[in-house]
Amino acid sequence: MRRVLIALLAVAVAGCTAPGEPPAHPSTADYHDLMRRETGKATSTIATMQVVVGELRRGRITQNYSTVMTRQSVADLTSVVTDLRQVTAPSADLARHQRQLQRLLTQTIATVGSVIDDSDQPARLAHTAIRLSAVERGLARLSPALA
Repeated sequence: MRRVLIALLAVAVAGCTAPGEPPAHPSTADYHDLMRRETGKATSTIATMQVVVGELRRGRITQNYSTVMTRQSVADLTSVVTDLRQVTAPSADLARHQRQLQRLLTQTIATVGSVIDDSDQPARLAHTAIRLSAVERGLARLSPALA
């Protein structure tokens, strides 16, 4: 009896995910819910950085404030990319869209992080603003397919 209880406990623990981690193989409904949350977080982060870059370009926020916001945004995007790597999409089409989103956000992390070094360079900030707008459009295109 004791061995049976230990075996059941081991199976139960092995099937659990840590708090905050997405399930590896979610149902279709759970997958869409997860993608809605992840794309929402990414969209919000990009919108925040668009405001930060705009305010930096106008000289309305300090470099320290922009650094804090940029670091948080990098952490948020990194978290989304990590979650995307850990989840298996329930269909080939969703997997393709998920890979596209993951690729887009992975590239965007460097763009967002560059704001720290470029905060006093208007031409580079202008280029970053253009790239963030392109990312926003990419997210708008991918989000409905995933959510």
